[in-house]
Amino acid sequence: MPTLKLGQGNIVYKGDRKYEVIKHMNFKSILVKDTETGKIEAVPLGHLRAEPEKARKEKHGEDAKPEFISDAHWEIAKQRLEIIKPLLFRRRRKEEVLARAGEFGLNVTTLYEWIGAFETTGRLDLLAPLYTKRGGKGKSRLKPEVEAVIENTIKEILEKGQRTTLDRVMEEVKKQCEAVGLVIPHKMTVRRRLIGRSKTKLKKILKGEKMSRPIRGKHEVSVPLEEIQVDESPLDVIVVDEKHRLPIGRGFITISTDVCARVVYGFCVHLEHPSFFTFGRCMSMGILPKDGYLRNIGVKGDWPVWGLPEGVTIHTDNAKWYRGKDMKRFGDTYNLSVTFRPKKIPEAGGHIERLIKTINHKLHELPGSTYSNPQKRGDYDSERWAVLTLKELEKWIVEWIVNVYHRKEHSSLDGMSPIQRWEEGIRGNDTAPGIGLPDIIQGDEAEFLRISLLPTIERTIQRGDVTIERIPYFHEALVAVCEQEWGNRTKLHRFKRDLRDISFLYYLDEDHRTYFRIPYRNPGWPPMSVWELRKVRKMLREKHISDQDPEKIFDAYERMRNIEEEAAAKTKTARRSQEMKRHHTEQLKREAAESKSEAKDNQTERIRSIFANAKPAKNIRIAGKWDREKGENDD
Repeated sequence: MPTLKLGQGNIVYKGDRKYEVIKHMNFKSILVKDTETGKIEAVPLGHLRAEPEKARKEKHGEDAKPEFISDAHWEIAKQRLEIIKPLLFRRRRKEEVLARAGEFGLNVTTLYEWIGAFETTGRLDLLAPLYTKRGGKGKSRLKPEVEAVIENTIKEILEKGQRTTLDRVMEEVKKQCEAVGLVIPHKMTVRRRLIGRSKTKLKKILKGEKMSRPIRGKHEVSVPLEEIQVDESPLDVIVVDEKHRLPIGRGFITISTDVCARVVYGFCVHLEHPSFFTFGRCMSMGILPKDGYLRNIGVKGDWPVWGLPEGVTIHTDNAKWYRGKDMKRFGDTYNLSVTFRPKKIPEAGGHIERLIKTINHKLHELPGSTYSNPQKRGDYDSERWAVLTLKELEKWIVEWIVNVYHRKEHSSLDGMSPIQRWEEGIRGNDTAPGIGLPDIIQGDEAEFLRISLLPTIERTIQRGDVTIERIPYFHEALVAVCEQEWGNRTKLHRFKRDLRDISFLYYLDEDHRTYFRIPYRNPGWPPMSVWELRKVRKMLREKHISDQDPEKIFDAYERMRNIEEEAAAKTKTARRSQEMKRHHTEQLKREAAESKSEAKDNQTERIRSIFANAKPAKNIRIAGKWDREKGENDD
């Protein structure tokens, strides 16, 4: 999956022409040289790609195969195997696993993951530390000599136990590098190496440094994309539905900010309650360029904020979805760390809380505002004066972010605006170098990123079928999977689901790090959201009707839609449900339009190539019916 590298000397493509990056002009254009003619020209960033237009390369970023695993990682894999050996291939009690985890100082979940990986496949390489081709865990971009200088400096400090600061650690690293003629690492790199050490020891020796507890007014980071803070909140304004223009209640916002520059990294306005799904939409918006989004939503202006460099820290609250498997897998895939705000310390996460407070304060100027509390609202009738739909509110927030907040002087940035601080951190200034333009994730990798940030469901596959919440799905690729794993029908496979439209799933083929789109078993069933599905099943149970039959579920769904249509003019709940459906549909169309701007591989061709050596399926299910193949199998 291609990632556009924009550093000086990197190779990029415009169509099928090959260019070398010369210099960054601004956040819209870049100066490049044609490698054949030597002609230098300025090219908009949106016209550049990481590979030729006609090239059909193999998929990038696959999980490490045994031949790519270093000797050091093989040794770690062997050590992990020795740890889990006494627990393998037998019935084991939970107490045994807990005792083994405690003996070696490991998390019990980690131990179960190692056991499951080895028992399922018998592959030692799956116990090795994971990393990806784009420079993930276990694969440093620094020269070994520089790594050694950092390691020795930190080791000496820990041994002395002397009180110091991060700046002094950086000064010592810089002095040693200069003495032997090595490139000086960035301060952020040294900080990441420190974070990887024992936090208990660091708290004793780092004077005034709060490595994992950012405190408002004290906690600062030196460069953009070092730390991203995320939070969610209700919005202090009542919105109306698009059809009847009647109130449907308050919406929510999930939003993230870059701590260094205070720019808005990404956000998501929604009617459903916050979850990993809304966090994923917020993060994918932050990581990817936003030009297409601004065009589709109809806002003029620039929002040159994107990127996800190695080692970035995502700072969140303690909501359960941030501590789940999805968040851990996201961090492992893109080599980022997740820190949680300490409980009962209001100063923690102060940057993002201040941003949300600022947004809601601006919303108090809009008709339909609920204000921050009933005392301030007084006798103001928020529902009576509400006029904005969720779509209009989203556009208003984007307009304010891009053309007001980002351009206005920020009190904590020494007279600079957030966008000025961001651009200075990227380009550098007279006293400090910039980090350079972040890599642009595009094409298949952008699609992989979006899908990776959807919620995960683990299910077994039975003869090409998978059933989730009573709804069956089918695809020939799953038939091939069943044939490859004949006799192991209890294995759990990983699926992703977009909660706004459950008419299809994404199946993760772990060996090839590829997602396949898996539709309903019956293509005639209408799309619905997961919230609508659960509402329908609840309605059936209340009427004592079995929800095991998917046909009954979809029949009831049509009836429910008709009832809501009639009730929409009368009840807020029905209008909110319909507006939620309308908003999700528009979002999906907009995202599909943005994705179509990137060339994509044909899924059928990928399936054929990946499963070319699979045995032919003994039974093929099409549209819910079984067609048994005639004749004997080849084997």
